[in-house]
Amino acid sequence: MITKGIKKLNTFKLGYVSLLMCFILISCSGKRVDCDTCDRSGRITCPQCMGEGQAKCIYCGGEGRIDCASCDGRGREHCDWCAGDGQMDCRKCNTSGKTAGGQPCKTCEGTGSRRCNICSGSGGDACKTCRGAGKKSCEDCEGGGMGTCSTCDGERSIRCIRCNGNRFYFERETP
Repeated sequence: MITKGIKKLNTFKLGYVSLLMCFILISCSGKRVDCDTCDRSGRITCPQCMGEGQAKCIYCGGEGRIDCASCDGRGREHCDWCAGDGQMDCRKCNTSGKTAGGQPCKTCEGTGSRRCNICSGSGGDACKTCRGAGKKSCEDCEGGGMGTCSTCDGERSIRCIRCNGNRFYFERETP
């Protein structure tokens, strides 16, 4: 829908430019020169895609994959109990690592923290969205890494900049 609107706008601009060129043709006192930039074709190779019609996807940078939004690219969902550390504070010794009698705590073995019972020390489960990969296929380019060139709209060439697609231009005569 947007592309059609842009094409209509470009068609209007082309009509206006053509009308302007007719005015210039009638009133110009310069010398008509065949355009050698486009070899009189009126079109040049698209400088963005180099005539391929496609360019790197701007969303994924051409990789075809993006970081998973659910796990921020980590591949794991944080365990809510240990905040993803895999360790929890030892409640028996109040994180001191020692019992009331000054002996090393048997629950945490004197460290003040213990392995999380919920995630078994892993920090969380594999992300369900990306299945632990941390990345997912780019929806914009469907994982291909390439998209239609925005400069030439996939047509591989653009209107010649020098002659504006007219195949010739006017060169002012110098006295």
